[in-house]
Amino acid sequence: LTFDLPVPAPPAPVVRSPARRELRRIWTAWASMAVLLNAVWLLTVLTSSSIQPYWPVWPLGITGALAVVRTLNLRGADDGPPPRPTDPPGRAGDHDRRRAR
Repeated sequence: LTFDLPVPAPPAPVVRSPARRELRRIWTAWASMAVLLNAVWLLTVLTSSSIQPYWPVWPLGITGALAVVRTLNLRGADDGPPPRPTDPPGRAGDHDRRRAR
């Protein structure tokens, strides 16, 4: 019954930009560090007789702030929007040049 039906085309491969891979790497490293430091802090609280101050706030805060700055730099480093499909090749930036005058 389905022998003469067309075979569906395979899905297109997902291509991620290098900036997106870098962002994933940065935030995965920060989240891994957060899990590790919180586990160490929790173990010290559970094994000691008194509540310890929450010291992971310092390394997580500093590295988190650096990660935010790096994220903003990577997102701001884009060359702008891609040329519209209706623009002829080589003329995508003419509109911006006229506006700058």
